[in-house]
Amino acid sequence: VLGQLLAREAVRTPADLGMLLQMAMVELSLGATMALGILLAFAAFSLAGNLLDVQIGFGIAQVFDPVGNRASPLLVSAFNYIAVIGFVATDGHHVLIRALAYSFEVFPPGAAWQIEGAAAPVFKQASGLFLLGFALAAPVAFCILLVEFALSLISRNLPQINMLVLGIPVKIVVGLAMLSIWFMGMGGTMNRIYAGIYGMWETMFIQAAATAVPGNR
Repeated sequence: VLGQLLAREAVRTPADLGMLLQMAMVELSLGATMALGILLAFAAFSLAGNLLDVQIGFGIAQVFDPVGNRASPLLVSAFNYIAVIGFVATDGHHVLIRALAYSFEVFPPGAAWQIEGAAAPVFKQASGLFLLGFALAAPVAFCILLVEFALSLISRNLPQINMLVLGIPVKIVVGLAMLSIWFMGMGGTMNRIYAGIYGMWETMFIQAAATAVPGNR
């Protein structure tokens, strides 16, 4: 279908340095748009980690994150590593290489493409980021909510108990226990997140090819 949409052009040889720089910038923008799909997917994992860090109580303490070179809550780092492991375990790195090679076939160096064709799939994936991120954390967040209700009843009947001292350890134990169980069942949500990357790339190629304007870049 994509081959029918795109009238393939021969690879153009840049006539001067200016055309070469123009072609390089367009290729860079195409690669950055494809990379944005991966970053949006990984942002869903970070969103889930941030939500649980606040609910469980790990947001109080900060740990050093060697990936981002900044202080980051504990579960954000854990979810980021899980995202990378899951991406590699599902052969996402191989799909990335094939998509990169296919992008040169669809848009050869020197062929024109309009970035407007990639806007719709990018915005669609970004809009689903929050829903999928919450779906990753929803079961654990629901259990923590029940613990909060229980602690509020205890605080109401026994006001002399320090809820900050009692509540945080209880939420940590319940949260980590539920999270360890949920790790075995979050595969479906993770697959939906990774599928969003591939769907974004496919739609971007089709729409950008459909709106491509012949000419030099």
